[in-house]
Amino acid sequence: MVDIVGIGVSGLTAYQKSLATVGNNIANLQTEGYVRQRSIIESAGQDSVSRISLGAGVRFAGIERVYDRFAEENLQRATSDLSAQESLLKELQALQDTIGSSEAGLHGAFEEFFGAVRGLEVAPASVGARAGFLAAADGVALRFRNLGSAVEGFDEASRSAIDDSINKTNSLLQQLAAINKQLSNRGSASEQPMQLLDKRDAILGDLAEQVGVTVSLSDNGAVTIYAGESASGAALVEGAAARTISVSFDELDPGRVQFVLDAQSRPTVLPPIRSGIAGGLVSYRSQALGTVVDRLDALALAFGNAVNALHKQGLDSQGRAGGDLFYVGPAFNVQSGANAGTARLGVEIVDASKVAARGYDAKYDEARSLWVVTDIQSNATASGSTAVELGGLRFTFNGAAAPGDSFRIRPSQLPR
Repeated sequence: MVDIVGIGVSGLTAYQKSLATVGNNIANLQTEGYVRQRSIIESAGQDSVSRISLGAGVRFAGIERVYDRFAEENLQRATSDLSAQESLLKELQALQDTIGSSEAGLHGAFEEFFGAVRGLEVAPASVGARAGFLAAADGVALRFRNLGSAVEGFDEASRSAIDDSINKTNSLLQQLAAINKQLSNRGSASEQPMQLLDKRDAILGDLAEQVGVTVSLSDNGAVTIYAGESASGAALVEGAAARTISVSFDELDPGRVQFVLDAQSRPTVLPPIRSGIAGGLVSYRSQALGTVVDRLDALALAFGNAVNALHKQGLDSQGRAGGDLFYVGPAFNVQSGANAGTARLGVEIVDASKVAARGYDAKYDEARSLWVVTDIQSNATASGSTAVELGGLRFTFNGAAAPGDSFRIRPSQLPR
């Protein structure tokens, strides 16, 4: 039989627990990853004994997390996009500060050089004007070399940053796999410890900062993680197992970055990562750094060759025809990998006007006993047994080649 005292006690008990929930929320206001909780209060039912049905008060049914999966997914996606843009902007700003700097960029050196040219034009016989011109020419060459070194530094720094981001990603994937193992003990997400679900979502947020992922939730709250914007392909985390991501960089193309799962056991190439810190850094390498490398090399070649052509048209103080003012040539980085033969590769310029800022692959064709050199950018090829000419360069091969031997040539072309 319902009595007013019992109804009052049920209300006091239920709301006492609700106040405790509110107090817990307030206490955890600054707790990172904490998700607000709310009390669930339900009717205690009706009196089934009396002829007139009367309410029996309320009961405290439990506590639930104030969690919106749709909002959480949007937040993770926005976090990935924001992290990508922030990392891209940071690197672009550093690159711009160097390339556009009056102290380190080319603008000031070009002004000094052309100013010296005008001074030499006014007084061509002046020893001082000639010395000033040569000093300005040395200044331009030095500025190109310094910029080349700076760009190489940016390349190394961005590689290191990508490696660091992927290392953090692998650590977070391992943590999610461990949480999945704990969640597997219960069949429903509503039965799981809320602190464990909070930790899972906090890790997912940290993961979204590093790489863009797609998250699939099971009924018990465990997650399956896929790289990219769709739940397709190989899973990064599935159940209590997490796979390891590794990174490889193309030596000839800064923008070509490959992410591979389990490279040492069952390698799987991931789709391109475009968001998160790693995605922003990849975009920086492909959209900015690679372009700067190509343009800087192309500018160095064009400037050096043009000045040399004009310089040859003049006469020195002894009336002799002028020669090259700048040496415009590539400093090659030749990689031979794990070649089994004893062949060695030498590179020399035969026509500086045809030399372009690009890389080459050289492979031994056992069937024809020839070396085949390929221009990576244009796919143009040339072949020969001991010497090959392509793009204004002569590639000379000495020693015995073995089947499968190859070389990769990366030029760094600057006027010196």
